[in-house]
Amino acid sequence: MAIDVGLRVASWNVREGLPDGTEDPADRLPALAALVALVIEQRVDVLALQDVDFDVIGRSAVLKALRTDTALEYIHAEPTSPSAFLPGYRCGLALASRWPVAGRALARLPGVEMPAGGVLAGTVEAVGARVTVVSVPAPPPGWQELSGVLDKLDDDPLVVCGALPGDLRDLLGTGHRPLASAIGDRPTHRGVHADDILYSVELAVSGPPLVLPSFSTHDLCVVTLRTG
Repeated sequence: MAIDVGLRVASWNVREGLPDGTEDPADRLPALAALVALVIEQRVDVLALQDVDFDVIGRSAVLKALRTDTALEYIHAEPTSPSAFLPGYRCGLALASRWPVAGRALARLPGVEMPAGGVLAGTVEAVGARVTVVSVPAPPPGWQELSGVLDKLDDDPLVVCGALPGDLRDLLGTGHRPLASAIGDRPTHRGVHADDILYSVELAVSGPPLVLPSFSTHDLCVVTLRTG
């Protein structure tokens, strides 16, 4: 079925909800307010998150703010690695959506030596069409390993978000699931290209993709996608 009105998909490494330059959880409150404001302003439908915060009992301030203060009330999340800032805490991946997310367990990448060791995938029934969205961590997996995981997903239209620098996109269009880049080589992290939103051939970009500065060291990437 067609996505007639456009699906606003965003990707954001939120640095555990901490503003650039601080590791103090007391500084998180203004960052969360900025996060909520940008999500509302950009009318985001599905948000793929990286470096989400999780405390010692699994609660996330970022995800609580999204669920409570935005339209993204449906959450699928997995802590994947130790926090970069707080002893005993974790960070991980998440999908936040206006619609229920048919979540999948964290897809492990065999043979990849990385802290997170996997990607997070979920399917949403969005404005009349099923779309599978994948959040990819930093550091990113090798493209061959990631491509192997993507090939095992259902044949719904596919969107892959997160740490996808240029050298990891060299094989775009050569596998079972050809993907195009929405962000291209625009800088997203300290002046370099580090993040992207990739989409499968069933989808097309509608309007200019956005790269928006934020409290995090990573910019917020937003794209509107439609089906034919």
